[in-house]
Amino acid sequence: MRDDLVQFCKEIEIDKAMEDAQCIIDPAQRISQFSILDYIKQGHYYFKRNKTNNRLDTNLTNLKSCIKFYNPGNYCDLDFSNAQPFFLFTLLNTLAINNKEVDKEKKTEVYENIIYKGNTHYDIETRDNYHINQLLNLGKYKIDVSMMNPDELSKYKEWTTSGLFYDNFITEDKTRRELKDMMFLVLFSKTTSYKNLKEPFEQEFPTISQFINNFKQQNGYVSFAILLQKIEACMVLDVICPILVQSGIFVVTIHDCFIVKRNDVAITKKIINSAFNILPDIKIEVFDEVREYKIYEFRHNTTQKHKKFNKKNIKEIVNHTDKNNNSAIILNEFQINKLYQFLNT
Repeated sequence: MRDDLVQFCKEIEIDKAMEDAQCIIDPAQRISQFSILDYIKQGHYYFKRNKTNNRLDTNLTNLKSCIKFYNPGNYCDLDFSNAQPFFLFTLLNTLAINNKEVDKEKKTEVYENIIYKGNTHYDIETRDNYHINQLLNLGKYKIDVSMMNPDELSKYKEWTTSGLFYDNFITEDKTRRELKDMMFLVLFSKTTSYKNLKEPFEQEFPTISQFINNFKQQNGYVSFAILLQKIEACMVLDVICPILVQSGIFVVTIHDCFIVKRNDVAITKKIINSAFNILPDIKIEVFDEVREYKIYEFRHNTTQKHKKFNKKNIKEIVNHTDKNNNSAIILNEFQINKLYQFLNT
């Protein structure tokens, strides 16, 4: 996979991407994006599993998603619709199965329709529940699923696996962007924070919301976010990617996104689906079909008059960005001077 990453990065039209990156509105992001692109241009590649959340950090994971389209190759990307809500469902489904396995007498008919509905071929030895239990050691967490309502879980399954999770929330006064922000807060913020912004989710899924809050209170709110990221990393990197690599498929990942050659899309989607008990909705973008629009959107949404920087500010911003993003940005004095000259021309 590292060789595939290097090949993909080498094909990016770096000079064009760097020229457009100088127009990013936020100064810290502008410098961060330029620095990462300059690293690629200089032939420095970063490929390492994150020790906290098990995700794979590379040159691409800290770049804005549209920059991958500066690669003119014949690629497609496949990613999970409403990824984090879907991985929450994967966790809930795994816990439901665990509940049935551990307590045969009580197994509460509660989860019957979730686990087996439409999945008569279910095989715990080859599907997501097995992998998540084995690789993530769920037993170390304090988890209680007793409060969850079966009809609510069934509805949550339908919303997340259809790819219409956010669409089902949209109202006249709520945009898709606002709903994504809401879900980010539901999953990743403290239980006592932003309560009014979380209300649409809590009203629609009260017992799932209670489960999330209980988990955060018992294990720490950061642990919940990390667990969802570990589930994503487990399924993408430890289950799906090894099969893709063994099948001779070129693949580059950006967290829950798979970049493959266009003629490998069908087999890649089949392999992704084979890893899950209940199938996710997969979005597919063909680079040749969306590249022009994505680059146009990036250029016109980020343009503003450049802010002037001195060398001290550049160094402080890059170091701050590196600390917060855990990326591989380390600039020497030559690169600081080069960046200073570029940003102030």
